[in-house]
Amino acid sequence: MTMLSKLQDMASDEKRSLATTLVLGGAGLMAAGYMAKALSATDSSERKAYIASVSTYNPKMAVSMQMFKRFYHKCRNGTGVTKFSDGRSVLEFCDKLLDASGIANRYSVCPSFRVDENGNTVKDELYREEDDILSEKYGYNPPARVRLAMWRNHMPELACGAARNAIEQWGGDISTITHVIGTSTSGWCEPGITSTVISTLGLSNHCCKVELSFNGCFSGVTAMRTARDVVLAQPNRTVLVIAMEIGGGHMDTVTTCRESLVPLTLFADGSGAAIITNNVNSSSAFKQNHPDYAPVGVWEMKNWGTYLIPDTKKLMIWNESEVPEYGGYTMILDKKAPDMLAKCLLTQLGPTLLMNYLKVCGVSQPAFAVHTGGRRIIDLMKDAFNTLGWRDDFKEHYGVLNDVGNLATVCIFHLLQRQLCTTKRNNCFILGFGPGMTVEYGFLSRVQ
Repeated sequence: MTMLSKLQDMASDEKRSLATTLVLGGAGLMAAGYMAKALSATDSSERKAYIASVSTYNPKMAVSMQMFKRFYHKCRNGTGVTKFSDGRSVLEFCDKLLDASGIANRYSVCPSFRVDENGNTVKDELYREEDDILSEKYGYNPPARVRLAMWRNHMPELACGAARNAIEQWGGDISTITHVIGTSTSGWCEPGITSTVISTLGLSNHCCKVELSFNGCFSGVTAMRTARDVVLAQPNRTVLVIAMEIGGGHMDTVTTCRESLVPLTLFADGSGAAIITNNVNSSSAFKQNHPDYAPVGVWEMKNWGTYLIPDTKKLMIWNESEVPEYGGYTMILDKKAPDMLAKCLLTQLGPTLLMNYLKVCGVSQPAFAVHTGGRRIIDLMKDAFNTLGWRDDFKEHYGVLNDVGNLATVCIFHLLQRQLCTTKRNNCFILGFGPGMTVEYGFLSRVQ
């Protein structure tokens, strides 16, 4: 019998006693390594991670597609950049993109997007002049410092709004929150999302905090996976996860790169939050007494992971703009990117995930929460999963895109909020993706 098998047969107290003897007695790093593996295998298997609440928060200003199109024409005419190098119309190209986007509404903190039938910015009780940055004041093309200042000024409202909603739905004691994870791919400052939420909501000053900045749309799932890892690593851990975006602030009104124009027609503003814990009892009693107040239930986080699709790093890019005339960040979305994602699901990652799911969750059909990166992406993801044998109409995905647009890291929170509240299925498959090209995935199972 090997040393490792002997250790696995021992009681916990015997293992710890032997570990002390081996390490302090100088028995060697190999013995200590065996010891760590044995303890980890035993202790971690006793812990589980649960999503106890999911919530979202929208800015107050709603922007209809008609308003957005009028805004875009106003900006392009204001900058004078209305033609591609081949003489074709940028406005006609973008109108076609917007008509096919599947978006009817989005939310924003920037009043510039709300343009009436006469071409004037709507100046009602929600209007704030300092936020009207995509206007004549800056030549319809504000510098980066102005764009990022708007993110910084509105971050507290969006981050704390989603966090409050998630905590209220959870119903647990905020003093038990041990970690706060924040993510955004549209802005950054320090003190950032986590520090602001901790101080504003009165969380413990001993909360460990993590900021995941400028990762890409997949980072909402990354933040949840990171929270799961924290919860599984040690007992009595509860993590508050927050994602917030002000994507509209990066609107490029001078580019003539078609690959950059595609994503710019999609992005919007908003936030989401979740509570992830290994103490399911902290919220289950509350949910039993208040079923309508905490509708998502409790879901166990099963296998989660990451996959980097080979030879795709140039298909989706999020960088500081190299164009002197534009003062922000530029996203490149190659028209091949959606097809590569579908190919990945059908020939690379998909079959492996299917087998993994069957082992962990059984043969039952899952619900889905797949990043709503655009209408074409949703179409291809639906078709790919149907080909794999998981048939679903992705109704909730088209609904999220229609109602709020592409919210980057926040999309997953909107999808989970809708799916976990309404689905009759007991499992949920999560998929996020973005630059890299990076794929984040995870499985959820309903706690009965």
